[in-house]
Amino acid sequence: MIPLLWLAGAAVVGIIGGVAIAVYWKEIIGWIEKVYAKLPAIIQQDLQGAMAFIRKLDEIYTNIMKYYSYSEQTEEWTETTVSQTVDASKVPDSIKKKMQSKKSELDITDEVEEQLKLVNG
Repeated sequence: MIPLLWLAGAAVVGIIGGVAIAVYWKEIIGWIEKVYAKLPAIIQQDLQGAMAFIRKLDEIYTNIMKYYSYSEQTEEWTETTVSQTVDASKVPDSIKKKMQSKKSELDITDEVEEQLKLVNG
């Protein structure tokens, strides 16, 4: 799960393994920042972490973020899911190859977490 500190501190991603891959990750990080900023304050306050996925349905790719928050007042967990369609040409070949062996959804949380580590040092 992506730690809260990395979500809040995300900025821009460096070039890794080629321009196309760097652009893809930069766009995901930018999207995560925008989504995080739009989350209700109560969810941001209680946020425990997040997970990232990419889904393929036919030839349509969708980035998905799932944010998990826990309210001590209500003692309940909340999952907030946000998605964005992405152009297939922007999805790195490494992710497309991983998706060939999977069903329709691939957990890319580790990859996003690694990009956030590089961004935030």
